[in-house]
Order: sequence, then C-alpha cells, then structure tokens
Amino acid sequence: MQLSPERVDKLYATYTKELDRLNLDMQELTGGINVGSTKQLAVFLYETLGFAIPKDYKGKPMLTPKGAPSTSVDALNSPVPKTDRQDKFLKLYKEINKYSEALSKYLVKFKRSPVS
Repeated sequence: MQLSPERVDKLYATYTKELDRLNLDMQELTGGINVGSTKQLAVFLYETLGFAIPKDYKGKPMLTPKGAPSTSVDALNSPVPKTDRQDKFLKLYKEINKYSEALSKYLVKFKRSPVS
C-alpha cells in the first residue's frame, strides 16, 4: 500500500487546525482549566458541571486510588448529560480525543516517516 505525502500533509494540517479550534472552544467552556490535569478536570466535572460520580459495573463509585472521583476514559464515557453545558463538554472532550488520537497515532508518524 502506498501513501500519498500530499494527502498526509493535507490531513495533518486539517486535523491540527480542527484540534486547535476545539481546544479554544474547550478553553472558553471551562474558563481555561487544564483538562489534562486530573485534579482540575475532576473539580470541573463533578463540582462545576454537577455530574454524578460514575459507577462501575458493580455499582461502586469510580474513584482513584486516593479516593478522588475518576476522570478516566471509562468514567467520562458513562455520564449522561442533563444540561446543555454538560452535553457540550462531553461532545467537545470526545472530539478533542478523536483528533488528538488520530494525530498522535497515525498522522505524526506518517508525516515524519519517508513515504514510498
């Protein structure tokens, strides 16, 4: 299979631009918290947005080893939004993860490696 360097470059530019836009939207929505910080994200999710602490398949609250509410991918896939702001946050968060994953797993690698 052959990859087109031009197509990889175009996709990389498109995904980078979209990720930048999504991150700006997230900064605006969250008031500038670092969503990469589990502590700041937990405060925003459970105190500011008012999400209930998610429960695992056994019905136990999903907590970190230190007892804080979890901000893991599983925890963030389980809440059902009850407000427009909660819904907007979850959609943005998932979109950011989708673009970040595509960039880090595929596009950066293909952009750096020689394409034959």
